[in-house]
Amino acid sequence: MLIISAVCVAVSGCVSFAARSFAVILLAYLFCGICQGIMECIGVVLVAQLFSSNYRALFCSLICAVSQITSSIAYSLPVFLEEPLGGWRHLELLWGILAVGVAVLVFFFGGRKMLEKAQEKKQGAEKIGLLGALRMRFIVLSVLTMVVFIWVNNHYAIYLPTYLAEVKGFSKEQAGLGTSLMYICGFIGALVSGALSVKFRKSIYRYTPIFMLAGSLILCLFQAPFLVLLGAGLFACAYQMWIPMALASFMNLDGVSTAVLAGATALFNGSGHFLTGFIPTVFTWELQFMSMHTAYLITSCLLLISVVLVLAASSLKEFQ
Repeated sequence: MLIISAVCVAVSGCVSFAARSFAVILLAYLFCGICQGIMECIGVVLVAQLFSSNYRALFCSLICAVSQITSSIAYSLPVFLEEPLGGWRHLELLWGILAVGVAVLVFFFGGRKMLEKAQEKKQGAEKIGLLGALRMRFIVLSVLTMVVFIWVNNHYAIYLPTYLAEVKGFSKEQAGLGTSLMYICGFIGALVSGALSVKFRKSIYRYTPIFMLAGSLILCLFQAPFLVLLGAGLFACAYQMWIPMALASFMNLDGVSTAVLAGATALFNGSGHFLTGFIPTVFTWELQFMSMHTAYLITSCLLLISVVLVLAASSLKEFQ
């Protein structure tokens, strides 16, 4: 599956290089989406198979940290590479060639023997885990929480530069800095949660949504650039602290098989990302009746739902 995801990126890069229409570009993006979906599930399953319960939260945090720092680099690096490479088409082709290299590395050094050893104790074939995941209340409440988190976070990912420029009066450079800062703070948050995961996993899971809500409200309600950036950073930091703790908690639930864990992870990430496709339509509709500031404030207040859901989930006996 890791090799397939790398090949999908390679195909995406090559298709983008050859594209001469918007429809073909969308096809290329489809392959990137397939890769993202695979990686988000497989990474969690691999952590559960390879590491004991004491280290799972740590390695989930490292996955989130790497994702954040590479996203930050990916948003800035093309600015410096596009001109030397002769345009964005060649840049996309470069990503595709690099992905081929990743596929080759995974094929030859994918730790196949280690995985086979980790799976020796398994007996029989596992059934599809989506239904099993939906039977566990903690997973269902966490999935609903993540749907709200992704909805709010992706509002920021899509519209934050415009919001900072039009509502907060930031320059384009400042707006870009604010957006990059969210990824940098997310990287720091993931590392911090990993360092504290052994003793404080439950507390991080339970209380970081409150900090997300506080950061989001600070971002919306204050005008001073320092406070706006502080709010954005606080939200992103707490968001990336919560995700690995939730995933590690899935792994530690009684009766969670590899299939159930994969199903839970698919629901955890996939539900919110699916709804993200409706954000532009919803946000455009909101702007017909209210200002962008009001629309952002309403989006931030949705985090109140997550706070309640997390408190309910963390009170369950199955939360270990």
